[in-house]
Amino acid sequence: MRNKINFFVFTCFLLSLPLSVFAGGGGEKEPAEKVIRVIDIEYVQYQCYRNRIEGAERAAEDYGIEYTVMTPTEVSVVAYVEALINAINQDYDAIFIEPWSVDAFAEPIQMAYDKGMQVVIVEIPYPDDSKVLSQVYIDFAAYGKVAADIVNREKGGKANILFMMTSPDMANQAVQRESFIAACKELSPNLKVVATEFTEANAVVAAERLESAFTAYPEIDVVMFVESGGVVAAADVAKEMGILDKIMILGIDDPEDLITSIRNGEVWGSLCQNFQRQGYEGIRNIYDYFHGNPFPIKTDAGFVLIRQNN
Repeated sequence: MRNKINFFVFTCFLLSLPLSVFAGGGGEKEPAEKVIRVIDIEYVQYQCYRNRIEGAERAAEDYGIEYTVMTPTEVSVVAYVEALINAINQDYDAIFIEPWSVDAFAEPIQMAYDKGMQVVIVEIPYPDDSKVLSQVYIDFAAYGKVAADIVNREKGGKANILFMMTSPDMANQAVQRESFIAACKELSPNLKVVATEFTEANAVVAAERLESAFTAYPEIDVVMFVESGGVVAAADVAKEMGILDKIMILGIDDPEDLITSIRNGEVWGSLCQNFQRQGYEGIRNIYDYFHGNPFPIKTDAGFVLIRQNN
């Protein structure tokens, strides 16, 4: 009788054990959630792009995204596109793209789309929504109008303006220039863009062309930038030429040297694009897509004026 009781107790003990005890690898496990891998093409040498990276990194930490940055070999459309193609040929789920030129970027965006890689457009709007997951962009036409309003207000409706951009093929800067000139004409016949120069994203080149422009057009009293690398060079050149006190310099974005120059009262101010928001919301949109959550297809990241007192 005792043996029967012992056998009954032992049988109940076995039945009470979890199945994992009998399954040699620890039993069946819940499948691990797939880690979403995102690659971002950025020029890390520029503060504005580091700001976007910081925003993306915060979102990646918040949402458990694996986030990688790749830097092109040089600052040019060709080098950027080469980096894009390299990234697209790797095993990522999504990619950040800032399409400097619609024509040049159409092929890599199509490549990513065909591969099933989700594309988030940042800063520069892209005309074909069908090929991208979302766009966190800057309204460059609005940017030019706001800049014109600032110049008009500060100069009392009369200014001779030097417009500084990276190169003629930068689509976003071309839009900023066109909208700025159009807004100036609407605001006052005495707001005139007397020259446009190209910095080639090089402070030395910017300084040379600024000096030439100041010499050729001594009436210049405003310098309007839509690229950040040459802004401080404008203040340095104007200071060396003894004309800084008559020049209003309106920069773009917030590299450290530019902020210092604003604080020192050399550069008048900077109209800063919201790069942190571009990075954060771009990553969040990718997370929401892969988790079936609603997200905005288009978001205007906006901009803010930085002055000496703020």
